[in-house]
Amino acid sequence: MITANVTGKLAFDARVLKTKTGKAMTSARMACNDNDGATLWVDLLAFDLNAEWLSRCAKGDRVSAMGTLKLNQWQDKRTGESKECLQLVVDNMLSNAPKPRKQSSQKTKTAPASKPVATQPSDPFKGGSDIDENALPF
Repeated sequence: MITANVTGKLAFDARVLKTKTGKAMTSARMACNDNDGATLWVDLLAFDLNAEWLSRCAKGDRVSAMGTLKLNQWQDKRTGESKECLQLVVDNMLSNAPKPRKQSSQKTKTAPASKPVATQPSDPFKGGSDIDENALPF
């Protein structure tokens, strides 16, 4: 098992899916630059609260995700060609999308806070990018 932390930009809007058992799942594809400037593609797969959070992300959003990294290999059904991709099953993530809150078992309704949240100057999603914006296909 490889635990990894990857940071990059989403190449497409996140897709919300359901497992065979009805569990919420979200997938997305992230473009990451390595130290040599080459773009690495990582497929993200998130469940439960992380799935809800990832579902709020869109193409071009900067995301940092930590989880279990593995190499998926399969054969293309149309061409019979062998294919592979890096896949990260998300345990924890950061993005510029607001994190959803866990559903409480109580049925009392509370009004959401109306105060705007101030962005801190150390926001990792504002400037200071290591990714070469011109190398990404979006």
